Amino acid sequence: YYQSLLGFKKEISYLEVKNFEKYFNLKELIDIKIEYLTTEEAALIKILSFLIIKPSVLGLDNILSYLSIENKLKVLKYAKKNEVVILNVTSMSDELLLGTDIVVLDKYKVVKYSKTNEILNDDKLLLEIGFEPPFATSLSQGLNYYDLLDKKYHNNKSLVEAIWK
Repeated sequence: YYQSLLGFKKEISYLEVKNFEKYFNLKELIDIKIEYLTTEEAALIKILSFLIIKPSVLGLDNILSYLSIENKLKVLKYAKKNEVVILNVTSMSDELLLGTDIVVLDKYKVVKYSKTNEILNDDKLLLEIGFEPPFATSLSQGLNYYDLLDKKYHNNKSLVEAIWK
């Protein structure tokens, strides 16, 4: 739809759809009517309908939260490979771990803009605006309190590795 609005040739559009079908493993979804898709499938198709037109910036408003972690990572990998910047507005704390930078907004104003690790290491900032830290960050902070760990971890893999040392 968006490709036709932008004047893309149908042959190129169909080729792009075939490429997406392979990259995102959409073989079973490609012929299903949209009303029969699950919420996750519909969200993925919606995101891909914008990615297929090759934007330089793609703004998403909480739609990544409907995707499985596997599909989130595929979308982000595709975007990075094709130099698409994704601005993801979210209220899901675990999605903070997917980005390189975070802009913290409070009452429609920017409170802080910084690298992900710096924001997650600021114990007060996220709590002040009512945002819980991601699970791994919160758990490692609690384990630090009891001197079971010596630093804060922001992803499950590194946290588990540190716990089992």
